[in-house]
Amino acid sequence: CRMGNKRRNALDLPVIFPITKEFIELLGIYAAEGTNFISSVNRVVFSFGSHETKLIQYAQNLIQQVFGYRSAAHYAHETATTIQIDSLIIALFFKYILDTGSNSHGKRVPSIIFNIPFYLRERYLIAYLAGDGYPAKIFTESH
Repeated sequence: CRMGNKRRNALDLPVIFPITKEFIELLGIYAAEGTNFISSVNRVVFSFGSHETKLIQYAQNLIQQVFGYRSAAHYAHETATTIQIDSLIIALFFKYILDTGSNSHGKRVPSIIFNIPFYLRERYLIAYLAGDGYPAKIFTESH
């Protein structure tokens, strides 16, 4: 059984979602760089400095591994690049299942983080810090 939409080539999610290192790292990067738009666009967007090419590639790889979604980097302006996941089901998953919050004023640490093994909580924190800029180079080279 999968959750999703009936459209052909539509993204769907397993009902029992696997908690992997990649998923937890993606949540950490979301905490630092993500925004969830639930409106007419229904997308999750990650916004990076345009100089963070390795972190952008790493995040794209995580999105591919976790959701099976191929994301593309988009030029936002001279100093910013975004990655977006154009999927209502993922936007709803972040907002209502994970309860991550939608923007910098309302984001929260998902309760799932407090119920996973220590090494995964550590990966969440390191990914958050990498998204916040400081250890990004070390993080993307030592995963």
